[in-house]
Amino acid sequence: MLYSLLALKPILDMMWKIKILDIIFILFIMIYYFKLYYKKKIKIDTLDLLIVFLALLIFRSLLKGINSESIIIFLKMYLNLLFYFIGKKIINYKKLEIKFLKAFEIVIFVNLLFLVTQKGFIYWGNVNTFKGPYYYKTDCAIALSEAFIFLRFYLISKVGKNRIKGFVSLFLFIPLTLFLANSRAFLAIYLLVIFIFIFCEYYSKLSLKKVFFITSNIVISFFIFIIFKFEFIKINFKKYLTIDFSNFFSEKNLQGRNIIWEGIYNKFTQSNLFDRLFGVNLYGDKLQTAFFKNGVHSHSIYLKLLFSTGYIGLSIYIMIQIIILIEVRKIDDKQLKYTVIYLFLIYNISGIVQHHIAFTQLSFFYFLYLGILKENNNKHYLLKA
Repeated sequence: MLYSLLALKPILDMMWKIKILDIIFILFIMIYYFKLYYKKKIKIDTLDLLIVFLALLIFRSLLKGINSESIIIFLKMYLNLLFYFIGKKIINYKKLEIKFLKAFEIVIFVNLLFLVTQKGFIYWGNVNTFKGPYYYKTDCAIALSEAFIFLRFYLISKVGKNRIKGFVSLFLFIPLTLFLANSRAFLAIYLLVIFIFIFCEYYSKLSLKKVFFITSNIVISFFIFIIFKFEFIKINFKKYLTIDFSNFFSEKNLQGRNIIWEGIYNKFTQSNLFDRLFGVNLYGDKLQTAFFKNGVHSHSIYLKLLFSTGYIGLSIYIMIQIIILIEVRKIDDKQLKYTVIYLFLIYNISGIVQHHIAFTQLSFFYFLYLGILKENNNKHYLLKA
């Protein structure tokens, strides 16, 4: 039942308007967590301790200013870290991945319906942006990036029908939809992870002749599709995508983030030494950007952690990422290795411009798989011993 419950997460993300579903999901997760760990012997290692220390710093920041905003942020951040410990209790992760795969088939189908019916578009400034069934275009981009991770199994599959579904999803639908979502960061990350998938995970099994043949077909197919879409249906590129290629750090590309970052960082540097070391609070970054309508959060994992948990908290987070890279190098399970690599890249690169740590959509998968990876390696060491 736990696996089926976890597999509901990507579907619940599309149903964000029904808040009660998220609350029920969280309650069930908490119940399972206590069931998994209650009266059980717990072996704690370095990574566990670092995550616990980070959780304590987050709790300290909550105490620095308690209100409805800070409580919500606190619960989301704590829940994200909790998924790591749940991941450590996953016995058969491949069984769980089958359920995630089915869930993301539904995600792709629903987004396709929104795309075909043109109901998933909204104007962001003067750009017609695809957001699908989600609240915001970034949520859509995150879901598509997650879908890539699990739908890639179809291309590895030996079943012809599944391979076709995988090809269409990974090389046509996902990149096109990311483009229409005007998601610069996730489109760039997609190009990176698809390159790794092709040349490291998938094509490593094939001869150079087959690599050239399949690569050529992928490139040609994608460009034929793009030409058909924009030439024959006469869709204006500028209506859907605005990128300043002359300066990637321009206000157009960062969409106001440079102003947000400057305001929050200035507030942080003006804080006392103790707050700079251990964090100011959980919601003050939003107060510093009140000039944006009702205020916005930091739009960066690293700035969010710096402001809320200080130099110590950000250092702990970086140490966690270093340990994960070490663990990835040790693992023999190729499927799990690449799943964690893709999640690591998507989470930490997009984290430059998004504060995922304060939301559960992508953090759910990231921390869950960190726990799965760590426990998988622990079992491997025990077998060797």
